[in-house]
Amino acid sequence: VPTFCMTSIHSMCALSAHHGSNVHQLDIKTTFLNGDFHEEVYVTQPHGFVQKEQENKVCRLKKAFYGLKQAPRAWYENAYLAAQGFLNSPTESTLYVKCANDVLLIIVLYVDDMLLTEHNHMQIVDFKAELHSAFEMSDLGLLHHYLGIQFKQRDVGIALCQTKYIETLLCRFS
Repeated sequence: VPTFCMTSIHSMCALSAHHGSNVHQLDIKTTFLNGDFHEEVYVTQPHGFVQKEQENKVCRLKKAFYGLKQAPRAWYENAYLAAQGFLNSPTESTLYVKCANDVLLIIVLYVDDMLLTEHNHMQIVDFKAELHSAFEMSDLGLLHHYLGIQFKQRDVGIALCQTKYIETLLCRFS
């Protein structure tokens, strides 16, 4: 996991704990198919779809897909979030912030996972409904396990621990 992503997650949890809010987790299905290319990318014709007598032609991609090195960047530059009023951090490519009309909504993206926090519960409910209408997604509720870290959200803060990870290392290396 890139360091910048973990920094964003830790910062989000600290800010949420300070404001007494919760962190929610969403899983966006077919994530990279939601990223548009702003550059020309060509691939060979997929097996089973090769045109007869045009075998030497290539296909120009309009959307990203898993396995392309450009796919994560295309997803992180998602136009949907910008259209919703989010600003992408210039230093943390996975961090998005929307601050308008006494609303502070923060998102951290990592591949197909989205973490979000807001001190107003109704804003979270409304934004999740908007996301669900735009993307196929699963609402995983409050953040409890992510990238090998267990999160315990309480009224007085958020506790992070890596018990499972430590136990796995102990078993693996005796």
